[in-house]
Amino acid sequence: MKRFSKFQLPAILWAIAIFVESSFSNLAPPPLGIDFSDKLAHAFVFGILGWLTTRAFINSDNKRLHARPIMFSILFCLLYGMSDEFHQYFVPGRVSDVYDFLADGLGVLVAQIPFFIILHRTSEKREVPNKQPNYEYDN
Repeated sequence: MKRFSKFQLPAILWAIAIFVESSFSNLAPPPLGIDFSDKLAHAFVFGILGWLTTRAFINSDNKRLHARPIMFSILFCLLYGMSDEFHQYFVPGRVSDVYDFLADGLGVLVAQIPFFIILHRTSEKREVPNKQPNYEYDN
């Protein structure tokens, strides 16, 4: 239970927060002084979801999720982003927008970069001890 509350619960709570925020009519992003601040907000919010879900899948007891956490996180977050835009279609004062979905996806992909680097380095370290040094020299 402690492991669940540390790794999986934050992702679940963040997904619930996204759903709740999407239910408010006429929700405006914070004024940043740029025209596409709405898209930045989408990328930021879904970047956090992507980071949290990858972290949850890495620490999952499910072997499939644990084996490919980045892939499953991207897939989950993209499906969640689609469902979020579909949900917003039915909320008065909200607009369902393909560009919001693309911003969601970009945020998720950017959030995967640290995990990709860490997992790639970890897999390289596991492979290195199996290699034998080559001390033969050609003259």
